[in-house]
Amino acid sequence: MTILTNLQLYALQLAMIVAIGALAAIPLRNRDPRAQLRHWQIVLAAAVFLPLLMPYQPLPPTEIEIRQGLVTVAAQQTPTRTTPIPWQTIALTTLAAGTTLMLLRLISGFVRIALYTRRSTLIETLADGTQLRLAEDMQGPVTYGLKHPVVLLPAGFNELTPEVQKAIKAHELIHIQRRDWLHTLAEEFLRALLWFHPAIWFTLARIHATREQTVDQQAVQQLGGTPEAYLHALLSQAGIDAAQPDFVPAPLFSAAITWPSA
Repeated sequence: MTILTNLQLYALQLAMIVAIGALAAIPLRNRDPRAQLRHWQIVLAAAVFLPLLMPYQPLPPTEIEIRQGLVTVAAQQTPTRTTPIPWQTIALTTLAAGTTLMLLRLISGFVRIALYTRRSTLIETLADGTQLRLAEDMQGPVTYGLKHPVVLLPAGFNELTPEVQKAIKAHELIHIQRRDWLHTLAEEFLRALLWFHPAIWFTLARIHATREQTVDQQAVQQLGGTPEAYLHALLSQAGIDAAQPDFVPAPLFSAAITWPSA
């Protein structure tokens, strides 16, 4: 089946590009996380879009014959033996079903955000319109929205020390300034389309990790403190984040900080 053959070729090219990108990332391991983030974003874009520029096998053409006012469409291909369920059909159906489930997972994330927000309590509205809300159902901070961003803070946030609260707020507000929610949505959409490819999951994991490290670094610089103090805030929240059971299409608070000290 031509569609499946082209898909296999595309998947192979994607894997090769990510493998090359992973090798190229080795010298960047001790570099600034922003450089690592840009690298993996370029790798993702190249892996997804460059193979689309390569030649693929054309789909079987059809002939339209007009005879006595009747239109008949005949495929220009040799008839094949009929099988109950060809394995190619099973493969394509599985791929389509997986994509559908992943998109439903993404939609479910939006529904969860809406429910969490509806049941949340407004704590503060910042000058730029950003709302800080306390969501008792949340197990970790979640930030979403572009025009009217919202930060959902977890249960027990008010019981944290002022230093920890300040660190969490700084981290989430930097996500808003960077418009990371938009990037997260695009990445999750790509994950849904290419869910079957391990290289996509690997690349998105690297992007997520380096993005969180970048935000952590910016938060330390903004707060004017030390990485050790900020790390204490992270560890105070890490146990809650690790238990986060729900998927929501929004950046979550990082549970680790691994950038090199200045």
